[in-house]
Amino acid sequence: MTKEQEVALIYELIDKHYGSGVLMAFADLVESEKEMIITYSTYQEAKIPKRMKVEYVKVEDSIFDLQHDLVDGKLFYQDTDDSHYPINTERQLVYWFDLDGVYRKVETEIDERQEFIDTAIELIDASKKSDGLLGAMFDSGKFKLAE
Repeated sequence: MTKEQEVALIYELIDKHYGSGVLMAFADLVESEKEMIITYSTYQEAKIPKRMKVEYVKVEDSIFDLQHDLVDGKLFYQDTDDSHYPINTERQLVYWFDLDGVYRKVETEIDERQEFIDTAIELIDASKKSDGLLGAMFDSGKFKLAE
């Protein structure tokens, strides 16, 4: 539904349920406050949480430059199971820094286009065949190709 269709529907509903007096007051309000109107679709898009890619990058900074990241909870260490765990204290920071095992958590927003490209590359590398590739990509359910 386009923005114009949404506005027309709102006008129609107000007129039907509340009469033309309220409709005229609403029309005046819309004209004076256009920039404050948020359409339902825009509201819905704003509610959708952004998908984030999380990476852990080995820290190469001086230990003296890491205080801010420690306070913000952005420093982690990697355990033997390849999982990352937060560094919560200065003592932990010194310990893991001495072992050259301090990582910084970096979050980047995933856009649909790039995720599609990355998945396609993974599938092509994994199979080295084109047979079933497009079907597997479609069946993954990760992408909206058209609405």
